[in-house]
Amino acid sequence: MKKIQFNLFFAFMVLITSCSCAGQKLVKTAGDAPKLEQHKNMFIGKPLSVLLNEIGPTIKMASAEGARSDGYPGFFYFRFVTRKEGNKLRLAKVRPISIFVYVKEKFVWDKRAKPVADREKWTEEDVNRYKNLTVVGISVSQ
Repeated sequence: MKKIQFNLFFAFMVLITSCSCAGQKLVKTAGDAPKLEQHKNMFIGKPLSVLLNEIGPTIKMASAEGARSDGYPGFFYFRFVTRKEGNKLRLAKVRPISIFVYVKEKFVWDKRAKPVADREKWTEEDVNRYKNLTVVGISVSQ
């Protein structure tokens, strides 16, 4: 009987611990985005996927530019608003938050290869294609 109680207690504790750890992301709201820059050491030298896993809000707009020949690294920029929502914010004198993530490897970003409706969206296909690129810098613009 005591063994069953111990096993039930142990299973309960594992469940509580795993539930309390799950879903705790560094960026819970768009306003938390500056935390990425403040804690950039958590991400420098690691795959882009590590950073993306710490972002809770949906990335609604993304773009990128590959590395330049003068040595400037390639980068992605992410926003939590669509272009239309961003335009409305700018009319209200509010600048949408942008996250710039610089990566070490060269890559090609050809938005023309995407369907027109998806050209500015960050898709699961994008995640799979770029998730292993190494983060070398992060900046957040507000």
